[in-house]
Amino acid sequence: MEAVVFNPDEPLAPVTAPANALKPPKKEYFYALDALRGFAAMAVAFFCHYVPYFSKSEADFKKALFLFPVYEQVAMWLRTNGWLAVDFFFCLSGFIFYHMYKEKIAERRIELKDFAVLRISRLFPLHWLALGVVVVVRVLGVLTGDGKIVWYKAVNSNLLSLLQTTFLFQAFRPGEVRLWNDPAWSLSFEFIGYFIFFLVIWLMGKSKNTKKNSFLFLLAPILIGLAALQFGWNQLPFFGVVNGRNEGERFLVSFFIGCIAYEIYKRCKENKKLQGIVAAVSAALIVGLVALQTRPDPNKLFGNWLVVFQLLVMPSIILLVVNCRPLNKFLSLGLFRWLGNLSFSIYLWHFPIILTMRYVSTLMGTPWAFTSRRFFWLYVLLTLVIAHCSHYYFERPMQALIRKKYFARKREKELASVAD
Repeated sequence: MEAVVFNPDEPLAPVTAPANALKPPKKEYFYALDALRGFAAMAVAFFCHYVPYFSKSEADFKKALFLFPVYEQVAMWLRTNGWLAVDFFFCLSGFIFYHMYKEKIAERRIELKDFAVLRISRLFPLHWLALGVVVVVRVLGVLTGDGKIVWYKAVNSNLLSLLQTTFLFQAFRPGEVRLWNDPAWSLSFEFIGYFIFFLVIWLMGKSKNTKKNSFLFLLAPILIGLAALQFGWNQLPFFGVVNGRNEGERFLVSFFIGCIAYEIYKRCKENKKLQGIVAAVSAALIVGLVALQTRPDPNKLFGNWLVVFQLLVMPSIILLVVNCRPLNKFLSLGLFRWLGNLSFSIYLWHFPIILTMRYVSTLMGTPWAFTSRRFFWLYVLLTLVIAHCSHYYFERPMQALIRKKYFARKREKELASVAD
């Protein structure tokens, strides 16, 4: 893929850099992977979470299947397995982060503080805005005598959990990590995981043969995650189990297998024959494993379907998309790129929207037909509209503002130190 764009995560060059270095080099931009991120966000918001957040009854779930204009089995699969989209988010992040930051961190061309500001400016403004809406709706629910606006985990909505959620420290909390704005739990693991990634790549840079040893450094956190799952390190911070799943393992394995997928992609770029082989093998793995997973009790067949999905299916999807030119071009179309741009907003806003709808319905005293076709499409449309406005009029401007102010201040300090 030849498409390139200016990389907004590039910090400004130091004042001592030559004039031609002030403009950072353009990097390959994976529009098709942005599209996959958009599909994953919709799998969570419109399939996996829609029914359980609005109703827990099996009858309502069966009705809701007819809301989706796709084959019933596909809708059922997304409903029951849509939670895997979060692991896929982690994997995509690993691929992109390794592409963007591996050389900069390994070669000491980016400081930890700069890296932290880039990540904070990306996550926190929208996280705080969405969390603020959740807090307002839940407080209103208590004041109007309906503290249980949703059936889901209301017991964890206290001041301590709010503080933990505000600063994305849920990952260090024992037990339940899905607090207040439910989807924000994954941001906590990803935010903390960014610094694990920085440490791994920084140590990789100290290696005498970085290229040769890169796989070993990337395998280490994956093996730690699998060990936590195998030996039940459930009482340790970052490795708590929720709904039978070790969330720390989910991040470590998924994120760093994404990094390994990028290493494989780099080798494919250097060898066109290998590129074709990897694309074909990836397609075969995806079709074969997903077909087997649809059989009854896949965990009995695989031992642990989540681990199989993490280690084989997710990197295969990415490698197929980046190595198959027609598929890559198709997923880079404007509509899919737009959905990719909205992915973070869709993911963070869908729960506040559901919460607000439940509250308004309760306030009106007339339960809404949450499983009706009309209500479903109203929810989808409202989520997309809010996500669009949020991304283009809040998320991006705030991100740019924070970065501009931080790096402008940094340049001023560097100029002052040079003048002294």
